[in-house]
Amino acid sequence: MKTYNFSQDSEYHTQINNREVPYESCNTTSCIMALKQADWPMPVDEATIQPEDALTLHLKTPEAYEAQKRLAAWSVGGYPPQEVHIVLAWGVNTWIGAEVDRFTTAATLEVDIAGTVQEGGGVVISGAFPRPGNTKLRHIVSVAGYCTTAGDISHVIIDDPYGDWHTEYSSHRGNNVLLTRAEFDEIFIKDNGRCWAHLIRPRTEVV
Repeated sequence: MKTYNFSQDSEYHTQINNREVPYESCNTTSCIMALKQADWPMPVDEATIQPEDALTLHLKTPEAYEAQKRLAAWSVGGYPPQEVHIVLAWGVNTWIGAEVDRFTTAATLEVDIAGTVQEGGGVVISGAFPRPGNTKLRHIVSVAGYCTTAGDISHVIIDDPYGDWHTEYSSHRGNNVLLTRAEFDEIFIKDNGRCWAHLIRPRTEVV
């Protein structure tokens, strides 16, 4: 088995220590990890504020709510802007100041996800993690890399901002969590056979 891990351990961020909605900010925290993996500089002083908190605050501005009305009117009043994928992508792009995040509901693992991280980008994916009692945890994580066996992707490496799903999240250390291909398919593949993903392009110039 060959392993390809494109994230740095220093890029791992946990949502647990966020000042802004720590138990509801897997979205912005995962986006920060993917942006760092893609080498995009943070437009804030990290000694003053965590970038995930800054991105969450950006998605609480009047401009974010106006974007939500424009891009996803169906969600107004039911979800905050950061929990609507197309608005989250708007938030990432306007916060960074460049079109870096492309959200799609039809991403493939081999081409879109593995291809993006292999090219130096980042990927954020949305899934439903099985929980005890036949329940599901809807959750967002960053893709760090993958493993191949006989040339096929056999495992996916994720950076999970909430922790390690295999421990039922008793461990909140979610750096480099290894999922089998079967686990990945069960959690992230939607009815159309594809994934919902934010594809973060690699930085080609300084913002």
